[in-house]
Amino acid sequence: MSKRDNKKTLNPIIEVSDSSSDANNLVVTIIIALYLLIECLPKLQLQDQMGIHWLLLSIVNAISLIYIFSSKSLIDNRFLTNYLKNGISIVYIIFFIIAGISLFVAINPVEGIVVYSRLFTSILCFLIIGILLINRIQLLKNIALIITIIAAFQAFETVTMFYREVGKTPIDTLIYNLQGTSGNKNIFAAAFVIKIPFIIYCIF
Repeated sequence: MSKRDNKKTLNPIIEVSDSSSDANNLVVTIIIALYLLIECLPKLQLQDQMGIHWLLLSIVNAISLIYIFSSKSLIDNRFLTNYLKNGISIVYIIFFIIAGISLFVAINPVEGIVVYSRLFTSILCFLIIGILLINRIQLLKNIALIITIIAAFQAFETVTMFYREVGKTPIDTLIYNLQGTSGNKNIFAAAFVIKIPFIIYCIF
């Protein structure tokens, strides 16, 4: 077989592989975007605003797991092993196990189970995002852009609300109400601070 025939034979394989990789990257970007958009859910008339966030986070986790297990080409076993052996992953898993053991001596077991289920959702989210981003550092630009857009809308909405209510509402109450959609001003502030490195990366 000539070299020209070899090229004709190999090129379709390379094109299929590239298109498959691009499709996986697109789906991973969409899944990460879904995780990031959860905090943008409009404020609802609920006793616990964070409850709906945990529910949506669990739903996105389920969708992500279905995609991961249905796409055999998504995960590189070598990188997955290194990720699970990473110090942060090990510490997080050990903390999860210790927290589970502590349920046996909890003062309020029912509340403990509720909080532990949220911890399970968090660690599952951490592991899923890590698995999805294994060997996909090129997606960081897309993720940073999504985070920057979300932060820009949040900042605009918060500043607008502050200047609209200043002088009409006591300053303590006004600051307390700067909660975004998180239901807690401290969580809102912490989430915004975490976005700053991504904003800087996106701009520069």
